[in-house]
Amino acid sequence: MLIPTPMPTPTLTPMLIPTPTPSSLAVDDIISVGGDLKIYASGLTGALSLGDLETTAGTLWLGQNNSLASFSAPNLLSTGGLNIHQDGEMSTLDLAALTEVDGDITLNGMNALPDLSGLANLAVVTGDIEISSFTGVELPIELASLREVHILLVAESAAITRVSLPALTTAFNVDVEECANVKIVDAPVLTEANYLVLEDDASLTTVTAASLVKAGLMIHGCDAFLGFDGFPALVEGKLAISENGALETLDGLEALRTVVESVLIAGNPALVDIDVLYGITSVAGDVWITDNMSLTDAKAQALVDAIGRENIEGDVWIEGNGY
Repeated sequence: MLIPTPMPTPTLTPMLIPTPTPSSLAVDDIISVGGDLKIYASGLTGALSLGDLETTAGTLWLGQNNSLASFSAPNLLSTGGLNIHQDGEMSTLDLAALTEVDGDITLNGMNALPDLSGLANLAVVTGDIEISSFTGVELPIELASLREVHILLVAESAAITRVSLPALTTAFNVDVEECANVKIVDAPVLTEANYLVLEDDASLTTVTAASLVKAGLMIHGCDAFLGFDGFPALVEGKLAISENGALETLDGLEALRTVVESVLIAGNPALVDIDVLYGITSVAGDVWITDNMSLTDAKAQALVDAIGRENIEGDVWIEGNGY
């Protein structure tokens, strides 16, 4: 059912999908919608096109159109949100003119979609982007023009192999988690983030954030992750590195000087060397160096001594390491 939420003036009459339901439908007389536009359980099996649509003040929703193969709104410039979920047969998404979303984007369970080229010109999202439950065809995530987003979450998606953000400069959080086949995360011009979270991404080997100066790094359960060469500019942030099976050193973090919360280095079985952190001059929280079976307690204590116990505001925990 295709129902545009009406603008106060003039009032738009709700539009219904014709009966019997056609395989494809083109609607070319909606230019602007004053609220949400919902396309839900339409029964369409081919293509749906909104050729004249330019703006929606509210959210553009597509939900449970399980057999819809293609959706296009090629002249849509801006919207108050975008939510596409459980449209499992959609292999084509064309929002080529969309540059700004004044709200959130949710893309969920679009298992036939081969790429996000239909969002190639998306530049600014004032809210969050969530990309999740992609388990179908191999999907490299590239948001080529995205400059600003509040939180980017890519989660629970075995189909995703790469997350590429070549234009992103501003984000509160970037979070990639439970994506078993993602190998590379690339944000080369991102300068600052509250957190960059990489969690339970079993195949992740490489992260590139060459311009990142200030950020929290939380890297957990990434068993193929090899190191921090992609962070040459990082001077201030937070540090939580845990349960990464192949990680042997923290080389690449030579520039880090100020830790604004705690340092956590725990459960990394292959980690043998943390000397690269000797340049840290202050820690605002605790220092935890625990359960790293190839790292000696002496190495851990040497890091505390290099920082200076007087420069660590919280407690120090060194235990359960190799010996």
